Amino acid sequence: MRAFIAIDFSYKIKEVLDKLATKNLLIGCEKYRKVHRDNIHMTIHFLGYLPKGSKEVEARLSGILQDERQIKIIIHGWGKFNRRNGDIIWFDIQSNQELNKIANKIRDEFADINYESRKFSPHITIARDTKQKILISQWECFEEIRYDIKKISLMKSEFINNKLRYTEIFRHKLI
Repeated sequence: MRAFIAIDFSYKIKEVLDKLATKNLLIGCEKYRKVHRDNIHMTIHFLGYLPKGSKEVEARLSGILQDERQIKIIIHGWGKFNRRNGDIIWFDIQSNQELNKIANKIRDEFADINYESRKFSPHITIARDTKQKILISQWECFEEIRYDIKKISLMKSEFINNKLRYTEIFRHKLI
């Protein structure tokens, strides 16, 4: 099973982000491959293939997060990662020390499964393989979206009927 640790947002927030993304992608891009609303999330750490299943990861995740409190984040703009075959467009998350602390804790704990050399960069991917018609800096601004992170999720990634599906298989509730 392919797995990753993430923030899996509420349906309401996914709906808001999906509508904002759809409106701006239609105006701002010639081509794109949009993330399906149900798959909207923020990756904290990619684990890759877990040959022994998820029980050990679940126990370790709960162990390192047992004293962690809920985190307030602010979604406040657009960004992109440049890629040769089409850019990745994302919602930006305002810098947050608590979120960075948890991400670093998770990265350190699971370095034996998958070492991440890149610095944690909080964002919510909304489209891949994009070709913009207008600069992303000219996209419509939106009011800050505030969200309380109440849980950290272990997600599995699989193809079902030729469609990528992310499913929460474990959650650790923050205090």
